[in-house]
Amino acid sequence: MSQERWQSPLGGMRIVEIGTGISSGYAGKLFVDAGAEVIKVEPPDGDPLRSWSSTGPVPTGATGALFTFLAAGKASVVGVVDDPAIRSLLLGADVLIDDGRLDVDGLRGDEPRLVIASITPFGRTGPLAGRPGTDFIVQAECGSIAARGTLDRPPVQAGARIAEWAGGLYAAAAALAAALGVRNGADGAFIDASWVEAMTISTNLFADPLWSLMTALMGIEPSGPARTVETPSIYPTADGWIGFNTNGPQHAEAFLRLIERPDLIDAGYVMASARTANREEFDGWVREWTTQHTTAGILALAGPMKVPTVRVNDGATVLAEEQLVARGFYERSADGTCSVPRPHYRIDETRPPSARPVPALGADAPIDRKVPERPPVSKRRPLEGRKVLDVTCWWAGPSNTQILAAMGADVIHVESIAHADPMRYAAAVMFLDRDRWWELSSFYLGINTNKRGITLDLNSPDGVALLERLVEWADVVVENYTPRVMPKFGLGWDRIHAVNPRAVMVRQPAFGLDGPWADRVGFAQNMEQMAGMAYLTGHPDGEPLVPRGPGDPLGGAHAAFATLTALALQDRTGVGSLVEVPLIEGSLNITAEPVVEHSAYGRMLERDGNRSAHCAPQGLYACVGEEQWLAVSVADDEQWQALVGVLADPSLAADRALDSLAGRRAAHDRLDELLRVWASDRSLDDALEQLVAAGVPAARLADPRVVHAHPHFIARGFFEETPHPVVGSLPLPGMPFRMTGRGRWIDAPAPTMGQHNAEVLGGMLGLSDDEMARLTEAGVIGDRPVGS
Repeated sequence: MSQERWQSPLGGMRIVEIGTGISSGYAGKLFVDAGAEVIKVEPPDGDPLRSWSSTGPVPTGATGALFTFLAAGKASVVGVVDDPAIRSLLLGADVLIDDGRLDVDGLRGDEPRLVIASITPFGRTGPLAGRPGTDFIVQAECGSIAARGTLDRPPVQAGARIAEWAGGLYAAAAALAAALGVRNGADGAFIDASWVEAMTISTNLFADPLWSLMTALMGIEPSGPARTVETPSIYPTADGWIGFNTNGPQHAEAFLRLIERPDLIDAGYVMASARTANREEFDGWVREWTTQHTTAGILALAGPMKVPTVRVNDGATVLAEEQLVARGFYERSADGTCSVPRPHYRIDETRPPSARPVPALGADAPIDRKVPERPPVSKRRPLEGRKVLDVTCWWAGPSNTQILAAMGADVIHVESIAHADPMRYAAAVMFLDRDRWWELSSFYLGINTNKRGITLDLNSPDGVALLERLVEWADVVVENYTPRVMPKFGLGWDRIHAVNPRAVMVRQPAFGLDGPWADRVGFAQNMEQMAGMAYLTGHPDGEPLVPRGPGDPLGGAHAAFATLTALALQDRTGVGSLVEVPLIEGSLNITAEPVVEHSAYGRMLERDGNRSAHCAPQGLYACVGEEQWLAVSVADDEQWQALVGVLADPSLAADRALDSLAGRRAAHDRLDELLRVWASDRSLDDALEQLVAAGVPAARLADPRVVHAHPHFIARGFFEETPHPVVGSLPLPGMPFRMTGRGRWIDAPAPTMGQHNAEVLGGMLGLSDDEMARLTEAGVIGDRPVGS
């Protein structure tokens, strides 16, 4: 299907983006890609990103490369929110994207059916609301930093400003769901999205539930530092870096054969616990092998052996990735100044059009728009009445359908007793001596809430026939296997479309449905390695580190946005479509900055430990006691003056070079030493009290294993006590945003295996008790994994 046939699924929808920065900009960009009209309201001197570069000055008269990526295709209006013309513009929108400055109550009082998505570091409620926050401080508060690194060095942040991108992404998905709901009889909504909750979902989703489970079932409390690194993960090669991921024993065994150490299989190194206990020696063995091979040579060996392996890319090498080149993923911006990622999905083999121009500041006038006719409110939730058949596993696919379920869709998750969702086995091995141990995976429990669950063996004609009857029922079918799997069952797009021409089919392969890497296996860590997140994470003199997880949940959120876009098209045409959302392409979009920087200016973004290009000073400083880390991140000149006042060092006040970010960056070593000395003889509580009272962004490192007890998360109700028939009650995170009309997000725990077989197969499809018994005897359905 050619681009000329792109149908602009969100055509006729108006979005007004009132915020500045990455979060608001990325949320607005996602709507532009899908065909919505997006009007960016800027202050008189413009969004600061217009003149921003992370690697050096923007040439005189040029537009910042990151802004070029985020603002392409938008209109630009100059004004402030209390201007009558701007207020009229706001009230005529379908969705408002805000960074915390809007009078939400006033706007919703005048137009109750508005959807307003506010994206801030901590959200609009809770004890941290309104406090200045940066990506670094948010990572400290949610436990992300404390979880990452080796014990001989301080913990280290995830690079690439993931919290800001994630906040915008989740807000956009929620806002689109709410806007479609308004079109179909739901009320307007205020979505209060926070970076801190988005970052918790992205990099620290499972540590807390896992430890809660271990404490409840085994009486084990977390102790010692929380930080660890994966092994195997990233290693030097003869000409670069290579990244591995071993999610299960089969991958680990194949990996040991790849590095020509089959002896380590019998020695127990298939188990992650053995590798971790002897990490330094194990990593030495791996380096000894990888450094004797080129990156390309290792990739050629790993592919046939099905070891999840990728090149660890920077902002230059990613442009030459053969899979991305084959799929034409990168293109030049409309003004030709930089290379930019294309939108992260295809609908009916067509990407949304891109390479659109960037608006000049104030190029457009605020044009009033009559509020479109909306049906009376008849639904409690935006996706109420939508039906989703969830044939997914692991993390990214279930994350997509979990968002749809939270927004009110009826989601039926399908697995089989012969091939259960592998996420059931993640972190459940420690419970193998317990009855129904497969129900004790905190990973599975955390990403399958609000769904019904059935079992069907799709290697059986009976299983396929029953699934096709559910396809007839569904509005959406979602799967995330490698591209060959569903066609092998006879359930490719052609068959799904023949069975139900109205159904949308969403496919979430790792690398795409076509191209030389189509059938390669890849997981979240591989996406972080390949996209460049890992290259930006870690200490400058050390190996890159994976941020640990964001590839999957953010891949799921990207897929949810694409799914909702296809539902908008379905609403208009009555016909379903094939949606392809490769896991890697979402990660590449939120790691656009190193690519646009290098292609525009020839300058490389590098990992810099706990420092950042946009804040200085920034880092971790040890206070009195063991592992008492103080996080400080100064984002602007006003905060710097506040820090100068706290430190009470006359030399800082007298040094005019420190009045600018560039000057403070140049003097970072000196400032780090001053802060180190200042913190070293203070308690963490005392240091925090002084800094926060002065308005300096600061935080203690939260322990990721018990972050559900963070007062901010308690106040916002982010973690919800969720009763489960096998586990008991477990604190699980809901959505990374609050929304009017939803006190709790989790109405039902993740389903036990086959829990809803009778309800769905017997009740919905009308199978008799005898038929159910026959299918159980044949192993087509059941409630226990084979061999358990």
